[in-house]
Amino acid sequence: MTFACRFPVNSIGLYMVLKSSLVITLILITSFVANGQSRFDGNQDSQGRRTGVWKKYYGNRLESETNYKSGLREGSHKDFWRSGYVYQVGQYASDKRVGQWTLYHDETTQIKEQGRYLNGLKSGSWKYYTKKGTLRSVTNYLAGKKSGLYESFWKANVPDEKGNYLEGKKIGDWIKYDYKRETNESFLRYKGTYGKGEIKTGRWEEYRYLTDNLKKVETFNDAGVLNGPYEEYDYSNRLIAKGDMRLGKRNGTWSLRENDGEYKKTITYSDGIKNGPYEKQTRFNKLIDKGSFQNDQKSGYWEETDNSGIKNKGKYSADKKVGKWEVFHPEVTTHPVIVLEFSPEGLELTRRQYNQENSLLMEVTYNAVDG
Repeated sequence: MTFACRFPVNSIGLYMVLKSSLVITLILITSFVANGQSRFDGNQDSQGRRTGVWKKYYGNRLESETNYKSGLREGSHKDFWRSGYVYQVGQYASDKRVGQWTLYHDETTQIKEQGRYLNGLKSGSWKYYTKKGTLRSVTNYLAGKKSGLYESFWKANVPDEKGNYLEGKKIGDWIKYDYKRETNESFLRYKGTYGKGEIKTGRWEEYRYLTDNLKKVETFNDAGVLNGPYEEYDYSNRLIAKGDMRLGKRNGTWSLRENDGEYKKTITYSDGIKNGPYEKQTRFNKLIDKGSFQNDQKSGYWEETDNSGIKNKGKYSADKKVGKWEVFHPEVTTHPVIVLEFSPEGLELTRRQYNQENSLLMEVTYNAVDG
């Protein structure tokens, strides 16, 4: 039996084009996979273990050269940047890094960092450099953890940060600087002491950026909790807060400034709550408010002045006006212009208004229900 199959000329042409395209695509995919995978080149001993120099490639690019003995890394080792420059070079012993290791910046022979390994862990002094060859920092290690003196630099002989580490955490006295390249000046940023476990202890000073002006002074106990003298300064180096902290809360008499120094306050705290005398003055020491707090609420006799200069005198109980209150207009009279009576619940009961000659002009009595 004979079969015949006929294709139009244009269909055959299309078939051949598709077939050629498929072949080319398969070749490209195969080439891409071959060039985009890692491969290794080296020898094995009679037991199938790596021995001698082994090279690792990514496609056609050399990534590393490593010496092996009985399947373990032993001897020299090199890694390479994508650019072909050496990335790092060092030694192995029994599959662990040992001796001096050096890392380089890409596309240069300039050292990036250098130090020693002991049994696979960083040990001793490690130095770190910028791409221009300037020493950036010196870090000491013990058994792979930062231990001992640490120093960093903004540029040659211009300090950045300095202190000590213990088991990878800061301890002892530390100091930090900022650097202004335009003027080649360095400025204090902070300084203080760390206790074990990188906990702030004792006096800490924080400075405003690119100035030697204090921003804050804090005191910490051995547990790292604010406990002791506290100071805070504004951008003009004016003291805006001063007092004592006890276990993280304000305690005792505090001096505060607000509204860009326009007002000064003296407030007494107990465990972070206002408890005791209170005063508010202008920057020219003119008294505005005076009274006391009990459990964060106004209590007892108060003198208050509003924005128009009207002065109010009377008593508070649990933040509510009670009893007799007098309203004065100091620039007009020396006697009260209004006298009010409040109930123990803070409701206004009566209101009397007086003229400049202290004659009664009006008297109003309210029902307790009316409020």
